[in-house]
Amino acid sequence: MPTVDVDQRRVVGARVKAKAVHVTSESEAARRYGQLSKTKMVFGTVLSVDTAVNPTTNRSTTTVVAEYDFGGACVRQSPNEPTGTYNDDNPTGTNNHNASVASPGAFAGNNQGAVNVYPVAPMLDPRPVRQNCHGTEWRESDPNTLLEVNGTVPHRSWSVRTTIAGETIGPGDDIQQRLSRLDYFLLMFPPSQLTLMHLLMNEEIQKINTLTPATHQAMTKGELLKFFGVIILCTKFEFGNRASLWSRTAKFKYIPAPCFGDTRMSRTRFDLLFRCLRFSYQPAFRPIGMAHETFRWMLVDDVVDSFNKMKPEAGCEVQHAADGESGVILRLTLVKTELEAREDDGLTLGTRVAKYLVEPWARTDRIVCGDSFFASVATAKELKSMGLRFICVVKNSSSHYPMTWLLSLELSNRGDHKGLVHLDNDGNPDMMAFVWVDRERRYFISNCSSLVEGDPHVRNRWRQGDDMEAETEREELTVPTPKVCNIYYDTCAAIDQNNRHRQDNLQIERKIETKNWATRVGTTILGMCIVDAWLVYKGATGTSETQSEFYSWLAEELLDNSYDKGPIRRSTGSVTEASPPQHLFDSRTGAGRSGIQAHLTPTKRKRKVKGVIMQKQFYQAYAMMSHWTPRLSNRKCGFATQNMAGTVLLSIWLHAIPLNTH
Repeated sequence: MPTVDVDQRRVVGARVKAKAVHVTSESEAARRYGQLSKTKMVFGTVLSVDTAVNPTTNRSTTTVVAEYDFGGACVRQSPNEPTGTYNDDNPTGTNNHNASVASPGAFAGNNQGAVNVYPVAPMLDPRPVRQNCHGTEWRESDPNTLLEVNGTVPHRSWSVRTTIAGETIGPGDDIQQRLSRLDYFLLMFPPSQLTLMHLLMNEEIQKINTLTPATHQAMTKGELLKFFGVIILCTKFEFGNRASLWSRTAKFKYIPAPCFGDTRMSRTRFDLLFRCLRFSYQPAFRPIGMAHETFRWMLVDDVVDSFNKMKPEAGCEVQHAADGESGVILRLTLVKTELEAREDDGLTLGTRVAKYLVEPWARTDRIVCGDSFFASVATAKELKSMGLRFICVVKNSSSHYPMTWLLSLELSNRGDHKGLVHLDNDGNPDMMAFVWVDRERRYFISNCSSLVEGDPHVRNRWRQGDDMEAETEREELTVPTPKVCNIYYDTCAAIDQNNRHRQDNLQIERKIETKNWATRVGTTILGMCIVDAWLVYKGATGTSETQSEFYSWLAEELLDNSYDKGPIRRSTGSVTEASPPQHLFDSRTGAGRSGIQAHLTPTKRKRKVKGVIMQKQFYQAYAMMSHWTPRLSNRKCGFATQNMAGTVLLSIWLHAIPLNTH
């Protein structure tokens, strides 16, 4: 009888091998083995072998279950077919002998013999110590990756310059709320832009006056701020027709009417200002280059369909630069066409845009964190020449970047990382390219910081465990994170958070609809200024106010602004703990806010003349904090000065209201 070789794959306890993608998901294999995920062989042990015969076809099916070890306490079982046996005399030769989990599968046949298995050729590590990528040499040097590339960068806190020369406001510098919300908005809204809008909108009003018999009054800067307040107020209501906001008749029983007429801006005036709204100079007719027939059909056929699927709201793409700590938008640029953006400077588009956005902060040794649009070795070199640092995630293969070497690395556990360094002419590391594993592989380019272990990333997850009947338990997952990744992920979401504040909380673009492209872009930038005012106000005052409450208070201050009257000097004095909060007073006039601090207290006492004759006028008590002074109610506006706790003199406008005597 001929000798039949025993199929080791069908022997319980035998060592077998299979491809990683046959054992686990492709994403898991790619996370661990990079570009070797489809060819990587993992090894396991046969747990059970079951053979079943189909009575109809008389063919047998053998199911082999094996357990595979991927490393990092990761063990799985699955009934996938192993491709061969493991030979202890021929190791794989890879830099990671731990493997992943899966199980061998089913074999169909007449079961009359086994398959001969031959030894597997050893897998050698193909990665050299040095990599030359388009003339840029990268070296594998673990000690250099633990050093601060280009030196350390000290932490700097954000600050905002005020209108007073030499004065700045930073985190926690305005706990007493010396500045109002309107003041913070004016700090974020450029004064030159307010002047430009005032001139352009008055020009549009003048044009309308020449075409219609009606004469519309010119707009002031204070009225423009009031117009902004009405726009913010519109975001607080749900409406189908904007004219319904001025209605005094409630449509529903328990929902009051908006009554926008109380803002002292009529619907006709608001519609006129919105019609004349201009944020920048716009030509009366479309330029010839933008009205070409070819461009029109290219827009309709090639762009709109795919663009609307990705960006459902009409608009344009804007590239920002924001402060990583406060989230304030610092600079922006609109995305142009390829012909407009093309320049003969030898740089890529991402590098040119990055240089433009951070140009005002050149030579300040600040760290710039960008997304994959700006990721390139050229950007890191250009920003270094400008005196700036750079950290960025690389998603696609970039010129001069050692992506092939990093893709060939095998990293088993979350938090594993490996990198290469680039040395300058003096032999010191000036750039670093590395990979870090979390849920997936992340590739970075940096010219600062190091791969020293930083603060770990902690996630809370619910896990059921091995028992399917057991209840879920809360587990804390800790992912080791290098220092350079801490810096990047602490700041990279600042722009996205600012956009969410504007689009989901403020919602100017959704509530104030327009078909004019320039108006849409302008209102978007206006929303950025409002959100920036909130971020600075929150950081400087440490307020517990919600974002929605801030927008409501800001709308009120914009509607009640006294910008056209000019500032009124406050009395000098030192602020003590007994003084009232400064946010209760208008920062420009020093007057108390409507309904707060200064008010009239009704009384039934009537005025007497020489203690005998009763007059029709009632006495009124002027109340402020714990101090009050009797005042006579009349039809004029009085000016009162009250000594607050003996330390502060504030000028308060008291509006006296005539009382009904019958």
